[in-house]
Amino acid sequence: MYKTNGAGGMFKALRTIPVIIEIANEMKAICPNAWLINFTNPASMVTEAVLKYSHNNRVIGLCNGPVNMTHQVAGLLNANVEDLYVEFKGSNHMNFITKILHNGVDRTREAIEIINAADVDALSFKNISNEQFNKELMAAANLIPSSYLKYYLKTTEMLAEQEAAEQSRGEIVKNIEAELFKKYSDVTLQDKPKELEARGGALYSTAALNVIRAIYLDDKSIQTVNVRNGGAITNLPEEAVVEVNCVLTRNGPIPICTGEIPSPAKGIVSMMKDYEALIVKAAATGDYQALISGFIFNPLCSSDTSGVALVKEMLLANKKYLPLFAKKIESL
Repeated sequence: MYKTNGAGGMFKALRTIPVIIEIANEMKAICPNAWLINFTNPASMVTEAVLKYSHNNRVIGLCNGPVNMTHQVAGLLNANVEDLYVEFKGSNHMNFITKILHNGVDRTREAIEIINAADVDALSFKNISNEQFNKELMAAANLIPSSYLKYYLKTTEMLAEQEAAEQSRGEIVKNIEAELFKKYSDVTLQDKPKELEARGGALYSTAALNVIRAIYLDDKSIQTVNVRNGGAITNLPEEAVVEVNCVLTRNGPIPICTGEIPSPAKGIVSMMKDYEALIVKAAATGDYQALISGFIFNPLCSSDTSGVALVKEMLLANKKYLPLFAKKIESL
């Protein structure tokens, strides 16, 4: 039920996208010069939906993943973050570090060797297993995958881990957030609740403020955000939303053209972008056929029959949140 790119994320998109489109359209009418900075998952699908189906194109998708990975790489290389250029290519939670420059010197291979020499995944996020990617894979591909790629490259291990756990990640987060809301009800609260450390999302505020400051000051800093591709990754569709390095200006992000995303990473990213485009269409229009065809071709769907059954079951479970699918749900 992976929260962004799997079935869980798909239904999160179906619930969220119509609401975000409405918000984006209201912003266009009320504050047309404002930027919608979206943290809501699934970030790339929400951003793509606003660009394709709203009247507002002033949207930036944001995730703390690239910021965290950049800081982690700085630690591995004993370098200052300010001295690094870390190149990201892909989609949100489906991206790869393809190049690491330290004061202009390429240290990508060195970083991979350091990662492979460790006993655990040195770039793992707190909410994901710290089991390493296969060392031979890392060396052969010469790419550093986001931790979220473990759901695709280590599917068997991740599924076994989830089945063995007493609670699912969703249940854990639900309990954490219940405790957080209790603490936030205290108007005198001044300290950051410790529960946030278990929730995940480190450096969210850093990522958000970096973007806000860059736009306001027109500082032309390079940041990794979710935007319309527009040829930045030359072997992915121009209209697809990708997570890439951009120059941030008063007029918004300008994607940096970094050429092709290399094989074999291109294959899985391209497949996921096709999936996301169909789910975005389904969420914005209520197109059941797009929903089915999109999900069945998601690499995490291992059976067309069980995949269709899962979609129908989850449509029924989410009935009150999916008015665009009301007629289809009624027929199930």
